Amino acid sequence: PGEGLVVGPAGGLLPAGVSVDVQVALEPTVEGQRDVQLAYVTATGTVTLTVVAQVEEPPDCEDGNFCTRNRFDLETGRCVAEVTTDACEDFDACTVQDRCVEGMCLGESRNCDDDNVCTDDFCDRQTGCVHVLNRDCDDGNPCTVDACDPVRGCFHVDAEDGTACAEGVPCTEANICVAGRCQTFEVMDGSPCDDQDPCSTRERCIDGACIDPTYTPPRDGELQWRTVVGPVAEDGARSPLIDVDGTILVAVEDGVVALDVCGAERWAQRTLGPGVRGDQMIVLPRGLVVPQAGELVLLDRTDGAELDRLDLGAVHRVDTSTTDRMHILAVAARTSGALVGSLWLDRAQGEDEGLLVEVDPGFRAVTVHTRLGPRHAPHLALDADEAIVAVLREGSPSAPGDGERLARLGLFDLPETRWTTDVRPTVDTEVAIDAAGRVWWTSGLTAITRNGVPEVRIPPPPQSRPDVGSSAPVVDRDRIYRVAPGPAGAAAARLQAWTLTSTAPVLDLELFGDAAGSTPAVDRAGNVFVATTDGRVLSFDRAGRPRYELDLKTTLAAPAIAIGPGENLIVVDGTRVFSVQSDRGLAQTAWPRRRRDNFGTAHR
Repeated sequence: PGEGLVVGPAGGLLPAGVSVDVQVALEPTVEGQRDVQLAYVTATGTVTLTVVAQVEEPPDCEDGNFCTRNRFDLETGRCVAEVTTDACEDFDACTVQDRCVEGMCLGESRNCDDDNVCTDDFCDRQTGCVHVLNRDCDDGNPCTVDACDPVRGCFHVDAEDGTACAEGVPCTEANICVAGRCQTFEVMDGSPCDDQDPCSTRERCIDGACIDPTYTPPRDGELQWRTVVGPVAEDGARSPLIDVDGTILVAVEDGVVALDVCGAERWAQRTLGPGVRGDQMIVLPRGLVVPQAGELVLLDRTDGAELDRLDLGAVHRVDTSTTDRMHILAVAARTSGALVGSLWLDRAQGEDEGLLVEVDPGFRAVTVHTRLGPRHAPHLALDADEAIVAVLREGSPSAPGDGERLARLGLFDLPETRWTTDVRPTVDTEVAIDAAGRVWWTSGLTAITRNGVPEVRIPPPPQSRPDVGSSAPVVDRDRIYRVAPGPAGAAAARLQAWTLTSTAPVLDLELFGDAAGSTPAVDRAGNVFVATTDGRVLSFDRAGRPRYELDLKTTLAAPAIAIGPGENLIVVDGTRVFSVQSDRGLAQTAWPRRRRDNFGTAHR
């Protein structure tokens, strides 16, 4: 018998003149032709009969209708659809209790009436019931609160006495609501007011001005405050992190400290232990991401509580019982909230290697993006296409080789989106990306287009003198800034700037002091700020003219400046955080407020 064919009876004797039915049953398991040979032995010889069967899959009878059950009828050779009366889903948000009727999914209309006279009610097939306010209850009186009652319609209630109702003259004339009417009053000396400075707390109107007698606001270039936070973590002073509300986040040896805009401690998380990478912390909407040794820790931005923790060693099943260790070198964030990380894996046995990994937005899965082999990526950036741009250094972080290169890791199936430079004799180079998508690399200073075409501003250094001490490049609108080491044998560094299209610098200033490696900062007015290792803050206007110099009377191992939302300058030394007042005028309120809110929308 052939596969899938069963014949019966399989044998026996037939007397002359007697017949018997031979049945051939087909029970196939796979497609294709099946043959069976039937042999008949007679007195005169043997007769062979071949039965041929062709096995085919029945057609797919699914008609896509949730309200039918579909099958193939072998007898008729046709698909059969049987209607049902099952519950179903018509994917219409404006129907309820959907059920199959004569092969169609039908539902009852949804009632969207909310019994509110203040709304027009209708149903959107995608989102369901929608209620839109249909009444404008504004009576034109700034001293009433206008609203709509679901039953009786519009109504008006007198605003709280003291509510501002018109422009006035600060600390001279106030227009406020009294018993539902806007009235003008003379502001008396001693009345509370708000000078819009979050660091003053006892303002009073004195001789027509809003003044806090206990507080003297610093002038441009003066020290605003200093706060001791304890021993700062390695690289914690390299790039102070400032949240959108002005909170200053500083990595200390055992965790993170958060200060408000006036230098007061908002919260402190001091239970993380050693290994915090302060220069790689990232603020995301869901929390503060803190790299620590081989883990990413997620902290609540409001109180510092630990929300989550992810061990990146899991990507290679690092055995912590051995000397295998995973180190986080750099972290960057995608707009989706996913993270890109540069790792170095020290193995107890086998070859060490560098890795680029992706962490999903849910802070759960870690996948390998690129294996770097015996090299590592000390710096990462994501360009406008969210392609990874990485500085690649030969060897391990603890024993780096000579030279670095820059690589753009685009899409694997589009080679034109990926490029890499040659190895150059540079040390600790960094990158920035401008609005045109060019990558600025501090090997000398080179701009590289998205497709890998270099535009050299300063040639790379010769092999005999590696480029040491150049700052990270800073892009500000139409300019690129960097602090460069001075000529060979010179102690002073130089502050340099180019337009994004010029080949010659538009700014080239000698800095009297050791500022090599200092990352400059630029405010909204175009003023430039540089810190030196001997603790001085230098400020220049856009044309390079000196504005001020402030001596913080400290030493800065990693001189860097961050600029907060209020334009104040933040500098961190080994144990303290400094705030320097920048050039901003303080506005005054037009009427004495009843309630202070220093952290309202003006400051957060």
